[in-house]
Amino acid sequence: MTELGWTVLRFWEHECPQDVAKSILAAVTDARTKPNASSTR
Repeated sequence: MTELGWTVLRFWEHECPQDVAKSILAAVTDARTKPNASSTR
């Protein structure tokens, strides 16, 4: 999936929901600040 530009995140049911949300927010923020190859097409 990553080869197609997807970011794969895995979480488990026993993980703290707040920690999961922080991880998701960090991943989205990181993805938004990086140049996107698909936006140049």
